[in-house]
Amino acid sequence: MRILIATGFEASKDPFEILAQDYIRRTQALFRPELRQVKPEKLLAVSEGYFRIVLDEKGLELNSVQFSKHIQRLVDQSQSIAFLVGEPSGHRPETREKADAVWSLSQLTLPHKLALCVLAEQIYRAGEIARNGPYHRV
Repeated sequence: MRILIATGFEASKDPFEILAQDYIRRTQALFRPELRQVKPEKLLAVSEGYFRIVLDEKGLELNSVQFSKHIQRLVDQSQSIAFLVGEPSGHRPETREKADAVWSLSQLTLPHKLALCVLAEQIYRAGEIARNGPYHRV
């Protein structure tokens, strides 16, 4: 089981991307996430064979515990998961059509690099919730 975070924008030294990379490093022992930053037309190709979750403000809203439970259910089913973060103008129609699920990080429209950071933190938090770690406090 693997978690792929695929973005439709190229890597940069943006502070949000640096923070996202930090959360991804922290999560290695739990879910082994991989970040792939590709051109938008390559999102479907890099996520072939994964359970694709498109992130969009109109998608299913989950709180952190629900997010963790959904990920854990897919992990228990030995599904590899690909989270697809769109380009600044959003996802292409063909990407949305090929999604297995559409989830929302917020009803707010987030800048794409901030969405990456929030996603990476929530994946880390999901792992901490699953293992009853100290990071998630209610």
